[in-house]
Amino acid sequence: MLYFQWILANLVGGLIIGVLSRPGDFLMHMVLRGLLISLAQWPVMRRVRSKARHWIWITSIGLVLSNLPIVAPFAPVNDWLRIAAMNLHSELGLWEVFWLNLLNEGQIWFLVGIAQWIFLRKQAPFWIVAALLGGLNLGATSATICFTFCGSLDGFAGTLMTNAIVAGGGWAAYGMVTGWALKMDVVSSG
Repeated sequence: MLYFQWILANLVGGLIIGVLSRPGDFLMHMVLRGLLISLAQWPVMRRVRSKARHWIWITSIGLVLSNLPIVAPFAPVNDWLRIAAMNLHSELGLWEVFWLNLLNEGQIWFLVGIAQWIFLRKQAPFWIVAALLGGLNLGATSATICFTFCGSLDGFAGTLMTNAIVAGGGWAAYGMVTGWALKMDVVSSG
């Protein structure tokens, strides 16, 4: 039950993020989505760990800090991500934005996952790995949904609904992976 509640919390948080975000909205990308997703996750996290309110600020601050290597003026990570995405595109196919989104979200949620693991280390010892894989899944799923449906959805449902579907689907995919780490603890502890 916890697993499905976690996925649902991430889906709802993603839908809200999608409705509120606009392309190129760095405030949403760097600050507000950490707050919004952690608020959506909080009711489920309360069942996993006491003092779950810390989850909100750990995730929010962790997201801001994890974006610094990408947006800093010297931003070598940003160049590395672009080069890696181009190389993956030329070697493995798919589209470049897929690889860029996959690598970017993987890097961000790996770093956020380190901060979250400090909070969850007893409840979910594999959280850093789960957060990395969840971030990769978030990036790949969002890119795939958008590549497949954005053109037709924009005209039919409008930009807000399209953003909500892309973000909601990506965050549900993140929840499927990270929910496994939370579920494993609940199963192993009781």
